[in-house]
Amino acid sequence: MNYQPVIRGISLCGLFLLIMSGAVPGAEQQTLRIHTSASAYVDFNVELADTDEKRRRGLMFRERLPRMSGMLFDYGRPRRVAIWMKNTNISLDILFINGDGRIVSIHERALPGSLEHMLSKGRVLAVLELNAGTVDEFSISVGDVVEHRIFSR
Repeated sequence: MNYQPVIRGISLCGLFLLIMSGAVPGAEQQTLRIHTSASAYVDFNVELADTDEKRRRGLMFRERLPRMSGMLFDYGRPRRVAIWMKNTNISLDILFINGDGRIVSIHERALPGSLEHMLSKGRVLAVLELNAGTVDEFSISVGDVVEHRIFSR
């Protein structure tokens, strides 16, 4: 008999491919646009972390993040935020964004597994995590504007 194990409707082979791709089953991808001073704009596919559980987990334990992808942490209201890289295996660029969608600070190339706290400069509504080097590649800088449904404009 030919038997292939299945975990909640996903074959082991499919599960392996999902893990290797960095995708999370059931995670909704949304488009986020950054208007930079260097170019018109750049689009990313992001997962929205808008609950305490999703924000706590973030990108922990993932082995990779697809190019032009990221995670947007929505805190619901502006507040001071501290991010760390515990159990995160991917080097990241971290963008702190105020309620109007303006980038107020950036921490580039955060080290995987680091327990250093990266603090927002002031109160922010959201944090965007992208692959390390993305900020340099697209000349993203403080003052650039992020367009997504969570920001009022």
